[in-house]
Amino acid sequence: MNDHETGTKRAHAHRVTLSDQVRAEALRRGGAWPSLADECARQAERWYGHKPCRGEDLALVFSQVFRAE
Repeated sequence: MNDHETGTKRAHAHRVTLSDQVRAEALRRGGAWPSLADECARQAERWYGHKPCRGEDLALVFSQVFRAE
């Protein structure tokens, strides 16, 4: 029996995006970063797309997005 036959809706798990990762990092860093979290997330997606990163790739994204110049 599938969801259509039972009339129930299956809850879909939220897939983590690069924006989610950047927002979480902004909150973790504290200071002024949490207020800039959405702006940083948009910038990261413009530069690197939506797919989440990990390891050295994520470190590179963070180093570029959270530059303090």
